[in-house]
Amino acid sequence: MKKIYFVRHQAHGIVSEFPFLKHPTQTQVEAVRKFCFNIHGFGHAKTPDQPYWTKVVEVNTVGDEVPEVPDRELTVVGKPGAATSSTSQFSVEGTGVITPAGKS
Repeated sequence: MKKIYFVRHQAHGIVSEFPFLKHPTQTQVEAVRKFCFNIHGFGHAKTPDQPYWTKVVEVNTVGDEVPEVPDRELTVVGKPGAATSSTSQFSVEGTGVITPAGKS
């Protein structure tokens, strides 16, 4: 399969406006960073002294080829809603204090 490349930006996500047929050069990545800077600014509000990260991601293309996808048989385990039905059972044993999530 052939590959294409995109720049992934921390705030923007995959920058789909600029696909690359070859791994982008540092100059090309910097141009995409500048594009994202104009939209999102320098960095995240929680870490204003650090710039958003970027990285190059590689994507397989299908083209004229048909990818092999293995057959899969779906099986049903239990019944719909079993997790919330009154038939769910479990047993817990131990010593200690249980604190509900979100409470201290």
